[in-house]
Amino acid sequence: HVYEWHRKSVEYGVLFVTEEVKRNLEENTIFRNNSMASKWFKFYSKIVGIKYLFDHLARFIFELNKISDLRNKEEAESSGGNSLLTLDMEVDPSKFGNDAFTDSEANVYQLILACQKVFTAFNKSVGAIPPEFKRIFQSMRESIVNKFKSDDAVLKAVGGFFFLRFCCPAITAPHAYGLLEHPPNENAQRQLVLIGKVIQNLANMTMPGVKEDFMRQLNDFFVRNIPKMRQFYSDLLSAPDSGEDTVVVATPDVVRVNGLGFILEHL
Repeated sequence: HVYEWHRKSVEYGVLFVTEEVKRNLEENTIFRNNSMASKWFKFYSKIVGIKYLFDHLARFIFELNKISDLRNKEEAESSGGNSLLTLDMEVDPSKFGNDAFTDSEANVYQLILACQKVFTAFNKSVGAIPPEFKRIFQSMRESIVNKFKSDDAVLKAVGGFFFLRFCCPAITAPHAYGLLEHPPNENAQRQLVLIGKVIQNLANMTMPGVKEDFMRQLNDFFVRNIPKMRQFYSDLLSAPDSGEDTVVVATPDVVRVNGLGFILEHL
């Protein structure tokens, strides 16, 4: 954390971002590869963003995992059919198996409800987003607009950093970010993957279904929320800088151990 304590982290991040924008020839390729700027932000965001994630995601993920645990226990003990309170979000027909009780329409509604809750939590949290992130994103906007004159490129680049490299990895691997003490159970893990997939599509502001046709079932959700996502980006980029840095809390042992294990797994 040497650079963090010397308040040089944001300066280095801005430098990485600016240089990458300069090197790109097309706006559609900005931050698309695993560049130095992308790698830097993914790790730096864990230093200053853990508290933000805990405050806005931890309870939802904990309760989702707990509900799945209760469901698993109920299924093991019951032989009286499906419960009305069963929480299932599977929308991919290839994963339904031979379950005669699968209600694909109900699953779509469950997934939409969960995604709406997660997106609303983000949408209402602009004031709580670390000021360091805002400085980086505002510098990103300046560099991209100066070179490509494209507001859409700015929004997609910000989404690529904030959602693709920070929020969505925390949703799909919450134990690596200290949001759960242990990896989620199998049912919860699949649900979190689906939620992460939907939120990432929304962050890209594109309608789903290009690669996975079954995702078209969520079109209404995207139609309603893409304008809200644009406004979220606008609010984030125009948020005033308080001039104060995030107080970096000591990394909990479980976060450090899970984080190192997650990195080792992907080396």
